[in-house]
Amino acid sequence: MNFVIMFLTNVAIGCSTTNLMIRTWLIWKTNYLLRLLLVLLSLGHWTLLALFLATARSSTINGVCMIHFVDPAYASAVVIYVMLYDSSLLIFTVIGLLRMPSTSPLWKTLVKQGVVFFIFNLLANIILLVLNRLNLNPIMDNIFAMPAACIWSGLSL
Repeated sequence: MNFVIMFLTNVAIGCSTTNLMIRTWLIWKTNYLLRLLLVLLSLGHWTLLALFLATARSSTINGVCMIHFVDPAYASAVVIYVMLYDSSLLIFTVIGLLRMPSTSPLWKTLVKQGVVFFIFNLLANIILLVLNRLNLNPIMDNIFAMPAACIWSGLSL
């Protein structure tokens, strides 16, 4: 059951970032080289998410739930990659929108959503990265992973 929860959390993170990638893809629909870069970055993102599956097991001795194995260096690499990937999507989106100046409300909404998403995503990732790099204990290393995933998923819609 815990494997399913971890897997679905990673799928939610991947789908939310793919949603943002599709926006950028549509803005740059005539630049095939940038679209190829977006595909390669997205494949790297999904690969990292597929490989990063922690296992949580309940202890038979005292009945508490414990994270069985999470490599802090690997978890940090995933968080850093997600931060860089999302920031590159934001930069590509804003540059693409600035190349097509418009006064339409859709253009303004896309710029605002991208900036708001990036700010909240950056804050969630920084907290997650700091707790992970402190390596206090397995629970503290991952305590903000689920709220961060909710922020990623909720703001990308």
